[in-house]
Amino acid sequence: MGFRELVSIMYPILGYIGFVMLLILAVAWIKEKSNIQGEKFLRRKMIRLITKKYDDNQEYTIGDKEEFNDDTR
Repeated sequence: MGFRELVSIMYPILGYIGFVMLLILAVAWIKEKSNIQGEKFLRRKMIRLITKKYDDNQEYTIGDKEEFNDDTR
């Protein structure tokens, strides 16, 4: 088998494999999009609470502490 025959067989196969991989990645991204949104919301909430805790101008209440601890479990 020469180089020309090898390329004429392998090039389309690798192209189809690439399309399948792109399709799998797109489906996985769509499925996990809601989890990513939830994680982003949770992280922003925790950053807000930590900032409030260490800011001298804001009061960090027991409710804030319980809210933070509930989110980390």
